[in-house]
Amino acid sequence: MDKTIFTLFLFVATCAGFLQELTLYHGPDCTAAEMTFRTKESNLSTWEWQHFLPAVQSYRAHGWWFFYSMTGFDLPYVENSGYRVTPTCINSTVPQKTNSLRYAGPAETDTPALVAYDGRNTERTELIFTTDLAHNFGFLADYAIATGNSNWTLYYYADFSGNFTCLSGRDGPVGSEIAFRSAIKGCN
Repeated sequence: MDKTIFTLFLFVATCAGFLQELTLYHGPDCTAAEMTFRTKESNLSTWEWQHFLPAVQSYRAHGWWFFYSMTGFDLPYVENSGYRVTPTCINSTVPQKTNSLRYAGPAETDTPALVAYDGRNTERTELIFTTDLAHNFGFLADYAIATGNSNWTLYYYADFSGNFTCLSGRDGPVGSEIAFRSAIKGCN
């Protein structure tokens, strides 16, 4: 019996991840009409609910959400919610000018992954690697995020050579503006 309780405790204690979610509200302090997102949206300009956006006064973020004024997660990047472990209400009209939005990396925050972007501050293409190696992106990555308590050694060249740096996501997702073409899980 004691082993069962201890095992259950360990299971619950290690399940700290959550699915990222964003809710937009028409009123301040996360009140009034609402719309919830659990997916990355690359083009809100043709979105069937686009009439909803001009009246947004606040949002509740759970995870790490990024807002872009252009479609396709392109420049200019407007704002991010910051990483939120608990759902947090933020009074902001930024979503009114948003044409694309996404969360950082995998939907589940405790998934060990490296996320590579071909633009600074999470712009444009996003590639998520959950394997032990990442290379042949097809572009020079300018920004990286480590998720799920994972560590990565990022290399300047595609063959895991050249200047390198360690990116550690041990206390939640960690982002860094750094140019790299390959990565290996773990840091020396």
